[in-house]
Amino acid sequence: MSFGNALKDLRSSHGLSLRALAQRAHYSRSYLHELETGRKPPTHDVAERLDRVLDAGGRLVAHLSAPIQRLPDWADERVGAVSTGRCRPDPTVVDQLGQALAVQRSLEDSVGARAVLLPVLGQISTVQAVRGNADGPLHDELLSLESQYAQFAGWLYQDQADRSAMAQWYARALSQATEACDPSMVASILSMRSNAAWSAGDHRRAVTLAEASCRQPATPGTLALSQQQLARGLAAAGERDASLRALDEAEHLLDQARRQPDREPAWIYFHDPVRLQMQRALCLREAGDHQAAIGLVEAGLRDLPASYTRDRGSYLARLAVTYALSGERDGARATAAQARVLAEATGSTRTLAEIALAVRLADPVA
Repeated sequence: MSFGNALKDLRSSHGLSLRALAQRAHYSRSYLHELETGRKPPTHDVAERLDRVLDAGGRLVAHLSAPIQRLPDWADERVGAVSTGRCRPDPTVVDQLGQALAVQRSLEDSVGARAVLLPVLGQISTVQAVRGNADGPLHDELLSLESQYAQFAGWLYQDQADRSAMAQWYARALSQATEACDPSMVASILSMRSNAAWSAGDHRRAVTLAEASCRQPATPGTLALSQQQLARGLAAAGERDASLRALDEAEHLLDQARRQPDREPAWIYFHDPVRLQMQRALCLREAGDHQAAIGLVEAGLRDLPASYTRDRGSYLARLAVTYALSGERDGARATAAQARVLAEATGSTRTLAEIALAVRLADPVA
């Protein structure tokens, strides 16, 4: 059973409407609806609060590690009928398409970009076809959703080191998000472009793109990620103090987002202290404080959810590089070997490149 189904069953067993539960839990009715339908994934904090309100004894928290639930066959059939023009789009279909994207995002966390890329591209074509049969507010909502799909496709290509395709999809996503008046998605795309520039060694452009992202009137969770990316760029450019200030601002924004998760967009489901800790470690590595960076990454890996296979491989690769930079060559080799297993399993070209760097640094003569 999915988290959403478990929440709905518990709510119904208490005789509560969505509005009544929203009042007790201090979340909006629409946010709880998105949790129940799978349009938004819950954070650990949200699951804990709903557990307490519904006296569920930890059952909702337990569902956070449950297998990912795919869309039922009837949902696929309905979406197919709408996309081919056999019936008109409605809010239920939009919810189903949003849920499909949430499923793909969760899958990518565990199996990597390579496995979900083709299905995502197919779903984008479906969203585009459904949008072509919609008008009014429903059309605008689908346009915003299509920009979310395009942004995700850009990220998938970035992880596969296909910079040309990445740039095309980010450009498409930015155009659609701008047309849809979605400042949080605009900020997210600018931040991800900053990340790509940082990865390519263009640190000045990484900073300017992150600054542009931070200027958007976006949600706190979105801006927390923008500030983290700004901190990376500043650290790489040698501006250590400014980098640490950006991280402090990111921590402040993250605290705001955790207090009001119902105001965050669906793709901001990973705003947690562990990821911020990893970004701080990266900035310290850029500043040459290798031992402090190693301590933060090792602690973060212990707290990282087991389902985040792709991220675990990425963080292990970063740890291997940091070990090598600190002169701990044996630790670099051993950690790179662990990272390689996960990188190959998830097909992350980006992580494999980081592993190759760690190996070169550990064995410069080889």
